[in-house]
Amino acid sequence: MDKHSKKLEEETTQFVYLLGVEDGRTLICEYQPRKMRDYARLAVLSLIMGYKAVFAKIIVKVETDIQKFMSELSGLNGNFGIVDGWMNDFINSISQEEFREMTRCYWEERKAKIDRENFTLHCIT
Repeated sequence: MDKHSKKLEEETTQFVYLLGVEDGRTLICEYQPRKMRDYARLAVLSLIMGYKAVFAKIIVKVETDIQKFMSELSGLNGNFGIVDGWMNDFINSISQEEFREMTRCYWEERKAKIDRENFTLHCIT
């Protein structure tokens, strides 16, 4: 296994561990049909959490509808509340309390540095 494949496997395993069952299936199952909004949400969560290889994996999954995906992402510019809501839902769904609290602290630190008035996705990368 090459270096990039190993990193993708590690990141996917870590991220799926934190995700709920349906989101985990969306990420790891080859033909799990979902709405483009779900892929955008998972992509944003992966970027916030620093899982760039997972983000790339999501891009590959949506490549046939990349314009719709990019439109979903562009719609988030100026809409920090949506991203904050997704992140809070994600945090609240983490089953292990210790990981949930660590992730909540991480998000609160990241969120404090984000210019909400001029929010773009560049703020979370």
